[in-house]
Amino acid sequence: MNIAVEQREVDDFVACLYDANVYGYGDTIPEALNDLRVDIISQFEYLTTQETKVELGKALKRQLDFLKGVIVRKNA
Repeated sequence: MNIAVEQREVDDFVACLYDANVYGYGDTIPEALNDLRVDIISQFEYLTTQETKVELGKALKRQLDFLKGVIVRKNA
């Protein structure tokens, strides 16, 4: 899993997990990485609950499959 950090302006950073199409934003690199972490967890939890309610489209199913492969739950 590779994460890229892009600097758009002096105080504008984007952390990108391209494999899952998830992004985090912040004024500093640590803020962008933290926002990415929060967004990855939120998207994983959302998709996991939706998976039992509706049939996910190809893109969302691919995203969920990727996240399932890289996320380890503490309770597991």
